[in-house]
Amino acid sequence: MAEPKVFFTSYSHSNRDKYLERFVEDLAADVRPHLKAIELENVYFFDVKRLETGNYWREKLAHELTTSKTLVAICTPAFASSPFCGKELNVFLERVAYWKKLPQTKGPAVGSGPLFPIIWVAGAIPKIFSDDVQNAQGDFPEIYKTKGLLQMYKLRKYAEQRKEVVLILGELIAKAASEVDLPAVGQIPSFELIASAFEEGEQPNELGVALLPLVEAGLQGPTYPGGASLATLFQATSGAQVPTRLLEQTDLADSVRASRAAREAVLVVTDSATLSRPVYQPIFAALNAELGFGGAVIVQRAATLSAVEEEQLSLSVTSALGDAIARGAIVDFTTARTAVTLETKLSKVILDMRKAFMANQAPVPAKDDRIAAEASKDGIPIDTLATVAAPGSPVG
Repeated sequence: MAEPKVFFTSYSHSNRDKYLERFVEDLAADVRPHLKAIELENVYFFDVKRLETGNYWREKLAHELTTSKTLVAICTPAFASSPFCGKELNVFLERVAYWKKLPQTKGPAVGSGPLFPIIWVAGAIPKIFSDDVQNAQGDFPEIYKTKGLLQMYKLRKYAEQRKEVVLILGELIAKAASEVDLPAVGQIPSFELIASAFEEGEQPNELGVALLPLVEAGLQGPTYPGGASLATLFQATSGAQVPTRLLEQTDLADSVRASRAAREAVLVVTDSATLSRPVYQPIFAALNAELGFGGAVIVQRAATLSAVEEEQLSLSVTSALGDAIARGAIVDFTTARTAVTLETKLSKVILDMRKAFMANQAPVPAKDDRIAAEASKDGIPIDTLATVAAPGSPVG
């Protein structure tokens, strides 16, 4: 099996030119001396020719995204507005989040860790890259921050300072690759399912499904045998005919409320350990306040639990989600420990929620209390027929 690339280059293809290609080659050449013997083409991934169209290209890109040790982001206005660049970045952010939860055996992360935003055009660093990430990268010449590397490549007078910037970056990337043990995450889902790191969130889809992963490995973590991630399983179970999206944890109450209003099912996947962690309590409180009919929570649990542990788990779920359950939210326990068994569980819950939405229209209150009272006597479900003018009148 080929060694992971040292860095993955994420960039907008509208910015591709001879200067960008030269920079990536220069950077790889400056990374290479800090590594053990390695071919130059194995130092970096840079899809200059878009590889090939079709499935092969997507599979190759997914492999490099989930195995490369660091990310080099070519920051320009086009990069910050590109949904595809945002998806690439989001995969790396998920990997970093998963890595941070693992026991650290090599000490604290160096510099900026595995993320390297490159100032290609001045003032174009996306907000998602914190000041800490940028400032920790090294002691760069001031001209790099004010002009950006593109100008420094175009103008000969900046040649020496440009070489200094690339040299510093090469050393930092090589060091991060050796000291930050960023894990590979196995399979990732279709790129249509991955949210962009630059977007605040997609809009709800009627009769679709919004997924909220509340598990330690996150959406992309290799949770199951064979390296399958939760995102991959969700993609497989929802299928091409069901609109899907990810539910953001920020402003969660508003997001769940919007899903319910749009008749979009909300599926939460969690586990018994997460339920008890204090850091997740505000999230479960928001779910308890807003989740109801059309929502479901799958709780993964250990394969063997004692009677006492079963009772404790049941009590913790009731305590955390009692109000949501009373409003019709489904809570389903599973001891799934393989991709196949969890995929089956996800499929069943998704199907049940969508059937419930299609079979039950959301009630619409009658505008006139007298009409509602008369209709109730006659057994007319006025709440679902907002266009009824009066008892016995034709529906408009």
